[in-house]
Order: sequence, then structure tokens, then C-alpha cells
Amino acid sequence: MVPEDVEEIYHLYKHPEITRYMEDLFADMEEERAYMKSYYNTIYKFYGYGTWLITLKDGTVIGRAGIENNADGGFEMGYMLGLEYQHQGYALEACRGILKYAKENLGLDKKDIICRIDKNNAASVRLAEKLGLTMEFIS
Repeated sequence: MVPEDVEEIYHLYKHPEITRYMEDLFADMEEERAYMKSYYNTIYKFYGYGTWLITLKDGTVIGRAGIENNADGGFEMGYMLGLEYQHQGYALEACRGILKYAKENLGLDKKDIICRIDKNNAASVRLAEKLGLTMEFIS
């Protein structure tokens, strides 16, 4: 993801259900762009990975997913899909690709990556279970 992608991400976050179980974007789009620029210049350039866009073959942005280093020194996977793209297998496909990348490029196995999930977010729990990831429940 790059700062130019922020408008597409805002479009996906416009439905209040998206932030029911996760943090919202900055209220000011320019502030989010500045954050994205900083993220790109620090996280991507230092680690070579982070959160990527999920797109359809035609380039339509439908979500984002990735792995990041967490405060515990481990790795965490996160994912979000726009409401109209949920429950169609896109997140599963994207996350499987990320796990493959993590194994081939970072030497990580599924057991090395956790998901922090709100215990009430049943869809996210099901996805983490299908992926075989360890979950840490929040709230």
C-alpha cells in the first residue's frame, strides 16, 4: 500500500460495520496519507513486508491484509475486506498467499504467526481457524 491508495481504503471503511471490531482510520484523510507514507518509508523499507492491498484481477481494491512484527517480538496477521466482498473466499485466498510468502521468504511457519481477534468477530475467528493460526482474543 502507498499513500495514493488511501482514498480507496476510505471507501471500504465507510460502512460502520467495518470498524465494529477494529480501529478506524484517521478522520482526516490527509492525516491517514501521512501515516501511510511513514508506514511505507519505515516498515516496508526496513522489513520488506507489511500490509498489502487485496485487489480483484481488474485492479478493484477490496481490502487489505498482511503480517507485521508485534510488540512481543513475534508476528501478527491482520486482514480486512470491504463489506460487499466478505464471505466470498477473498480473505482466505489472500491470507493463504501471505502465509506462503512468509514461509518462502521469511522462514515463518503458521505457528509463528498469531491473529489478535475480538472474540465476538465470528467471521474473523472462522478465517483464522481455516488458516490454522493461533488466536489471541481481545475485548
